[in-house]
Amino acid sequence: MTTPVALKDEDDLQGKAVDRELLARVWTFVRPHRFLLFLSLALAPAAIASELLQPVLLKRAIDHHIAVGDADGLGGLALLMVALIVGQTALGFLQLYTLQLAGQRAAHDLRQAVHRHVLTRRAAFFDRTPVGRLVQRMTGDTENIQEMFASGVFTVIIDAIKLVAILAMLLALNLRLALLVIAFLPGLVFMVDVFRRWMRVSFRLIRKKLAELNAYAQEQVSGVKVTQIFGREDAAARTFARINGEHRDAYFSSLKADATL
Repeated sequence: MTTPVALKDEDDLQGKAVDRELLARVWTFVRPHRFLLFLSLALAPAAIASELLQPVLLKRAIDHHIAVGDADGLGGLALLMVALIVGQTALGFLQLYTLQLAGQRAAHDLRQAVHRHVLTRRAAFFDRTPVGRLVQRMTGDTENIQEMFASGVFTVIIDAIKLVAILAMLLALNLRLALLVIAFLPGLVFMVDVFRRWMRVSFRLIRKKLAELNAYAQEQVSGVKVTQIFGREDAAARTFARINGEHRDAYFSSLKADATL
């Protein structure tokens, strides 16, 4: 049986931005569905071509027909434009569908493996590990891995292909304008890296506070009789409000970084 990702208390550790060992372990769950991933990547160039040819076609329609008042051939260009739009939509749908399907299946397998792993732990493990944190590991963290397919590694690869295609078209159409655009890329890359680090810290804090929130809520609900016997309702409510506020602030921090970028 495939070994699941360990449920260690690593909330306070930053770790590496790219952990190859961890990616290799995640890949063991993705490998059975790799055909869908490769199919998604294979569909990407055709979808990108359908999208990028549209402004070129529009340029031709304006320069050679609309601007000079020549309507001959304009209908054919319009039909071709419609065909490109339909092709882009269909190919984009298939590309995104196969990508999401692979991510959902991999996350499904990972959840089952983690659940089986938890069921084999000794009683002492549950004495020192809050249930809320385990639930967060089994639901929230696996969901984040699934999101990696929606807006993560493979989306970055597809966007990189699109960027290269755009730059190639710019260089072919107007060399001076293309070089002017490229001149701004280093500054853009630096800005994105700054905000990436900010958002990475915020996301880790969100995960930590959500685990604390789930754990505290579970403990208070399970021990509600004890809380009531000792009259600790107000203290429990204040503690819950504090953790909940910290989770809210961490989430707002990530939103600020995203909106500012």
